[in-house]
Amino acid sequence: MDRVRDDAYGLYEIVRALHERYPSMTEAARLAAARAALRSLLDAGKVRLYWERWAPSIPFEAVPAEEIPGVLDDPVAWESGSRYVCFAAREGPGRTV
Repeated sequence: MDRVRDDAYGLYEIVRALHERYPSMTEAARLAAARAALRSLLDAGKVRLYWERWAPSIPFEAVPAEEIPGVLDDPVAWESGSRYVCFAAREGPGRTV
């Protein structure tokens, strides 16, 4: 969690890290593991989900709580794009939540 406190990370980065660490895992298994880990952090109140854009001048946009289950179940949310889903610590340097 220390790394998360200082920055936000795209959901795609979780899947990428799992691929690098466990190359023999199937994509479906990586997504399932990533979803389970992130749901655990969300349920514990450790992180929040945000919509992010590559343009640094555009602020984070919190994903509404009622949309989180659908976002986590959407395979596109786990991919990189010009607008993507990221997670960040609920509190941290320069972050007000």
